[in-house]
This record gives sequence, structure tokens and C-alpha cells, in this order.
Amino acid sequence: MFGQLPSLRSIRTFESAARLGSFKEAALELHVSPTAVSHQIRTLEGQLQVKLFERHTRAVVLTADGEKLARVAHQMLRALSDTLNEITHRDAPLTIGTTTAFAAMWLVPHLSEFRSAHPNIDIQVKADDQPVDITTQHQVDLVIRYGIMPDDDPDASLLFRESLQCYAAPAYWQSLLRPAASPASILCTRWKNPALPPVHDQQRLRNLFPNQQPITVREFEEENQIIQAALAGQGIALVSQLLVETPLANGWLVSAPQEPAVSAAAHPFSGLDYYLKIPDRSRTNPAVCQFADWLGRKLSSYQSQSVSDQK
Repeated sequence: MFGQLPSLRSIRTFESAARLGSFKEAALELHVSPTAVSHQIRTLEGQLQVKLFERHTRAVVLTADGEKLARVAHQMLRALSDTLNEITHRDAPLTIGTTTAFAAMWLVPHLSEFRSAHPNIDIQVKADDQPVDITTQHQVDLVIRYGIMPDDDPDASLLFRESLQCYAAPAYWQSLLRPAASPASILCTRWKNPALPPVHDQQRLRNLFPNQQPITVREFEEENQIIQAALAGQGIALVSQLLVETPLANGWLVSAPQEPAVSAAAHPFSGLDYYLKIPDRSRTNPAVCQFADWLGRKLSSYQSQSVSDQK
């Protein structure tokens, strides 16, 4: 019945090269030489009498037939892997794409809780501030994105709608209350991702401290850089409460005190959304379902607490 099918080895080699868009990267993933990958692909093309890749000087690009086979090959290998994990009582590995700040400041510190509940799930976090295209990068099972969640995307679901507030080291707040204090320094984000809309402007930042004029504004490319600068006593971080959960819990950073000089800064204003995207190919992956359920419950509880604290 299946006598005319190519070998599993050749299909796996093809799937890796198609997913990564590179014979060299596929060779690294499969622990073979690029020459071996090229030979497997040529053998597969010869067996099928179909051209699967267009070879260019520094890149390979799937043909239309190659794209069809790549989709089926990935689905087949995923189904085979899931079934093997099921019958051997191992959970499937899980690769999560998200932003650098969310990975470092929230996700990684909380992953021990998920791992304790699901010790057999091998979690890998792929942190990048440029959005991962999960339609082509099949090695990523789901992504946690930051921005304005599109209403017309059926794969997207809201996780957390942040509010931005001002946080600083306790000693820094006290320094602003002294006579002849130095101008306040506000630390905010200049997004590396051009698709993210700005959440503040210079005048709005200055309005946070009407009794502290002039003020200085320092911009950073990443939110975790802002938090580190605030921890070092360099200024006031304008950032989501979600990302400063640990510094707040330990008292390393605190919100603005209710003092006339800084009272306006105590009021939060809206930021952007954290939302989840799960492609169709991942929706039957048990590890994806378990992680999405845990993450949704975790952030929903945190959102409720955050709203309650602001009342």
C-alpha cells in the first residue's frame, strides 16, 4: 500500500530544510553535513521527479510543489511525534515565541510553576522583539505577542491588557521630595518593533510631573533595560505592572507616593495588549493546550487583581 513512499529519513530532511529555509541550518538541526542534506533532497526530487527547491547563491526557496509537500510533511511528522509521545507516556516538546522583556521579566520566573505541574513537557522559549511568523516558522508552537490585538484574527486571544504606571527605587522618590531636588528623569520605551504604536509622547510624560519641571526623558529599546535602570536608581520607569511584579514584591521598586510633587504620576494610563496566537497545526498538541490553559488562568487572575488594586 505504501511501497512507493519515500523514506522517512528523506522526508524528515526535506521538512527540516523547508521549515528552516536553509540546507545548512537543517544540517545543524539533524547533526549531519550540508552535503548530506543536499544529497537527500536531490535523491527525493529524483524519486518524485519533482523540483522541490529553487537553488540560489545564498538561499533555497520552496517551489509551489515543495510548499505543498512541506505542509503535509510537517503535519505527518507532528502527528507521528504526538502519537509516539502518547504511547510512550511522554508529553510533546513545546516552543514558545515571545518578546524579550516578557520572557525575562515574567514568563521565565513563573515557568517553574508550570513545570512542576507538567514535568514531562520540555519547554523552550524563543525570545525576539520582532514578531515570529508562525505560518512559516513551524518550529514555534505558539506565540505571545505584544501590541494591539487584531479583532479579525481567529487565531488570537487576549491574555492581558496592561496599564502603565511609574515605578522607582524608594530612595529615588525620596530624592524628588527634597528642596532643590534634581529634575525627575523618566525612563520609557522606544520600540524596536516599528509596528508597535507609541503609548506616550514627550508632553504626556511631562504632564506626569507638573510640579517637577523641567524633567528629562530617557528612552530605551527594551522594557527590561528600563527596569534595570530604575533598580539602579537612575530614574522613574514608565512600565507595565506585569513586568515589575518581582521588584514590587521585594520592595526594590515602588509606585509613586501620594505627595504633591509626584501625585499625578500615581495615576495609570492604558498601554498595549498581550495576546496569544495558536496556529491550527498546534491546536491538537496536548502540551500547547495545557500551557495555554495555565497561562490564561494565570494572567486572568493577575488582571483581576491589578484592576482591584487600582480602585
